[in-house]
Amino acid sequence: MNSQESAPRVPGDTSELPQRKEQAAAPLVLLQDGPENPPIFMAPGIGDSAMNLLCLAHHMQVRHPIYGLEPRGMDGVEEPLDSVEAMAEFHGEAIRHLQPHGPYLLVGYSFGGLVTLEIARRLSASGEKIALLAMLDSHVDRHQLPLGQHAGLILRLAKTRAAALVRGRNVPSRGHAEGIIRRAQERVHACENRALRNYRPSFYRGKIQFVSAAINAFSPGDPGAAWAHCVSEFELETVPGDHLGMITTQAETLASMLSRYVSQAIGEKIPRTR
Repeated sequence: MNSQESAPRVPGDTSELPQRKEQAAAPLVLLQDGPENPPIFMAPGIGDSAMNLLCLAHHMQVRHPIYGLEPRGMDGVEEPLDSVEAMAEFHGEAIRHLQPHGPYLLVGYSFGGLVTLEIARRLSASGEKIALLAMLDSHVDRHQLPLGQHAGLILRLAKTRAAALVRGRNVPSRGHAEGIIRRAQERVHACENRALRNYRPSFYRGKIQFVSAAINAFSPGDPGAAWAHCVSEFELETVPGDHLGMITTQAETLASMLSRYVSQAIGEKIPRTR
């Protein structure tokens, strides 16, 4: 064969087809490996990547793999989703592909708690067992709160924003790659904000293990009252610090709580060493 001639194509060979320059990120990110089943699935806060939960996952004393739910569009390749229901369908499909049947272990931080709640509700409705649904300082949009809680939250938000204006913020300049990532994050954040405003949770016939930050500048003062009409069983525990601090400076304390919840849900002892 002449060196200038093309070799005959083999049926099914895609080597000569146009290749995508960019590939969408996987919907599940492995945060911590482990030999035991079932895995733990964790959803991040609004506008955040699953990698924001890496510190929390690292401190958990479990032998189960921990996966983070990466929001679609965080990579700047795909379009972000703009409803909690669509996010639950997107990540629920990925979860069931990895783990076809329960029991399921679900953890959601902030806005991610709404996504895991909707995933849990759908899985439960299809006959699957939810062994754990832990929601970490997760709340519906403030306009859906009872009047008294809404007014108290508005006052706390105003004080927090005033303090931030007094302090001021110096934003460092970013390189081109960082700018692309930042724009993707902003688009995801905007879509998730829209999803938060529009989400009306249906009743969940299960238990929510709720963890509230002790300093609740961005959340209602009584989470139990806020969620009472949406769930069969609600159990509340408090972790020191504020909303962000619970997954950063208080990550070890929160991880200990979550490890205990997993242990109780699965019926196993928490290992003394990693």
